[in-house]
Amino acid sequence: LSLDAVGLGTAIGMFMLPGIVMALPGGLLGLRLGEFPVLIFSLIAMVAGGAISALAQGEEMLWLGRIIGGIGAVLLNVLMSKVVIDWFIDKSLATAMSLYLAGYPAGIALALVTLGSFADAAAWPIAFWISTGLAVIALIFFAITYRQVETGTDPSMALSRPSGGEICMVALAGSIWGIYNIAFLIM
Repeated sequence: LSLDAVGLGTAIGMFMLPGIVMALPGGLLGLRLGEFPVLIFSLIAMVAGGAISALAQGEEMLWLGRIIGGIGAVLLNVLMSKVVIDWFIDKSLATAMSLYLAGYPAGIALALVTLGSFADAAAWPIAFWISTGLAVIALIFFAITYRQVETGTDPSMALSRPSGGEICMVALAGSIWGIYNIAFLIM
C-alpha cells in the first residue's frame, strides 16, 4: 500500500482508537448481554478486522479493518480482565493476571520479530492472515472452553457510583498503564 511512517502510525492508531470510546460501554455491554456473547463478538470482530486489512486495496479499507479489529480488541481486553479475576479469585489470581497481562507485550514482541520476515518472504497481507488465523484459533478455543463462574456479586452493585477515592485510584492506575503502553508503542 506504499504507506509512509505517517500511514503506518495511522494504521496503529486506528487499531487503538476504539479504546477511547469503547472501554466503558464494553463493560456495560458485558453486564447487560453477558460476557460470553460479547467476548465471542469481540473475537469475531478481530477476525473480520484482520481479514479486511489483509484484503485491503487501499488505505481506507486498511483503516476500516484496523478499527473493526480494534473494537474487538478493546472489548476483549475489558471483559477478559474480569473473566480472569472471576476464574482465579480464589486461586492464583496474581499469577493468572500476570500471565494474561504479559500476553499483550509478548504478542507485540513476537509479531515484531516474526511477521516482517513472513511479509518479506510472501507479501504484506500474510502478516494480517497470520494474525487473523490466531484470532480464529482463539475464537474456537474460547468457545469450547469458556465456563461461566458464579461470582455471587449482586448485579445492581455493578452499576453503583464509585467513591472519589476509587475514581482517583483507577485514574492513577489507568494513567500509569497508558504511559507504559505509549512508551511500549513508541519503542
